[in-house]
Parts: sequence; C-alpha cells; structure tokens
Amino acid sequence: MPIVRALIGAFGLAVAAVLVGTAIQDPTLVTNPPEHFSMRVVASGLEGPWELTWGPDGQLWATERKGRRVIRINPADGTPKHLCSRCTRCIQSVQQDGLLGLALHPDFLRGSDDVFLVFTYDDAPGPTLARRLGIRKYHYNQATHTLGNPEDVDHRLAHT
Repeated sequence: MPIVRALIGAFGLAVAAVLVGTAIQDPTLVTNPPEHFSMRVVASGLEGPWELTWGPDGQLWATERKGRRVIRINPADGTPKHLCSRCTRCIQSVQQDGLLGLALHPDFLRGSDDVFLVFTYDDAPGPTLARRLGIRKYHYNQATHTLGNPEDVDHRLAHT
C-alpha cells in the first residue's frame, strides 16, 4: 500500500507540474494589467439603497430599502427622480426587510413598461409581526416618470 500511495502522489505531483508549466507558457493567457477605473459619488442622501440596475433609458434605477421608494438617477449629474414614494404595504423594521429587489421587464421601454418590486410586508394583523416577501408589478408612465397601477403578482398578497 505505501508504494501505491507514493506512486499516486508522485503522479499527481507530475501532472500538477505539467499543468502549471503549461499555464505559465500558454500564449493565449491575458497578461495585461487590469483596467483602470475611476470612482465618484453619483448620488447621496439615499435611505438604504438596496437594488441598483441600469435601465435601457441610460438611467440608474434604485430601490431604497429604508425609504421604501423607487428612484431613477441621472448618472451624469446625480439628479434623482422619485418614481414611487413609500410603496404601500411595505414594512421596514430591521436590517433585512423593506423595499428590496427591482426587475425591469426584458422588453422594458420596447413594448413593455412593467417594473417588478420585491418587498417585505406584514402578513398578520395585530401586534405580532409576520414578515413575508411580496412581489408587485407596476406600470411605468414614461410621460410622468412615475410608477402606478400596482398589481400583486404573489397571490398571497391579494388575500391579506
């Protein structure tokens, strides 16, 4: 048995040496230094920013977990536009709840104006808090730059 272990160990070491040697000599490997990036503050004063995505309109779309708002931010000058203020039924009481996720329909601004939000809501009336996640679809009005016509995607929301 010790001879077999020694042979396996020697074989493994030889394979590793060949692989490392090949990787070092591989001319297709990129050896350029990493790209250089600059950093700047685009917007400030947000209440717990959570989700951030580029919209097809060239704007940054963001949710504020604590503020329970959806905003569009002009990346050139940082100007925010509130699309949905204090989304209804959304609660925020601890570190992991509030207005969380945001998704734009794949055909957003090209046939669809649907925006989907994920948020925490209270599923139990009374003093006891029963946190649940809900999904709600909104219609983005391009003329007024607002979200409206909320529609519950999660069937449980309609019953509470």
